Amino acid sequence: MSMYLNMNLRSFNQLIISLSAGITALDFAFLPSKDGIFSSLYIVPIALLLIFVLSLLTSKRNYKTAAFKIVLAYSIYSAMFVGVLLPFGQAISFLIESDFNFQSWQNIYGKWALIQFGSGIVFSIISLYAFFGLKRNIVK
Repeated sequence: MSMYLNMNLRSFNQLIISLSAGITALDFAFLPSKDGIFSSLYIVPIALLLIFVLSLLTSKRNYKTAAFKIVLAYSIYSAMFVGVLLPFGQAISFLIESDFNFQSWQNIYGKWALIQFGSGIVFSIISLYAFFGLKRNIVK
């Protein structure tokens, strides 16, 4: 029973982390919007805090290990979505929308792609920090 509950909780944690990374990617997808309000600033920290508390309540592991695992998974997913998939997908989409006019495409898309790619690099650096923190706490 405990193993079954642990597997379901692990699946639930992965689902919440994936949804949080997806929400972050959607926010970065609509960067040129006039609103400037990111829903991920409100939803994502609450969701990640929820799974952190759930993992602490159901596990006997160190709280640092749980936190590093959650941050590592979220930052890797976000780096992949925001830093790699989103800029390339939007670049192709904007290029098709501008009828393959490279000058217009570069003016419209250039700075947004740099912001997305730079954010992906920041998420990658955070994931490296979380990886080394996790490694340090597991090896003890």
